[in-house]
Amino acid sequence: MKIIGSIVCLLWMVPAFAQGLDAGAPAAPKTTLVVPDAAHPWAAAQIGSALQGDISYQEGSLLQALAAAKAGAAVGVVEIRLDTSAAFESGRVVCYSPEGRKLWEEKVMFNLGGGEERIARRFVDALEKKVEGKRCSQPSA
Repeated sequence: MKIIGSIVCLLWMVPAFAQGLDAGAPAAPKTTLVVPDAAHPWAAAQIGSALQGDISYQEGSLLQALAAAKAGAAVGVVEIRLDTSAAFESGRVVCYSPEGRKLWEEKVMFNLGGGEERIARRFVDALEKKVEGKRCSQPSA
């Protein structure tokens, strides 16, 4: 009896699966990959939630994310860079096309001290406001 139920379930799923298939080109990706700062991985969730569109978090390097996007996995790549240990601290969010071309960049460079973690959190708070509602993808042609 369980076998018959499994077969019925499979037969029920096949038409739904077949409707999703397209004989033409594969569907265009709609996801933006977010590459976190290695020293502050928590920043990816905060910045990603401020961006518009579908977001996926990419572990690894910017080059790995760009390779995945170029292969068709995403419409853009957002890199988060927080430099809190230099003489002139800075925070940046950079959006790249799948081909690696910079589409836009937001940055902050002012801090009032308080240690690396506190500076990073202030930078991310400021960057979140700057990227709120932005989309990381090329304009439609």
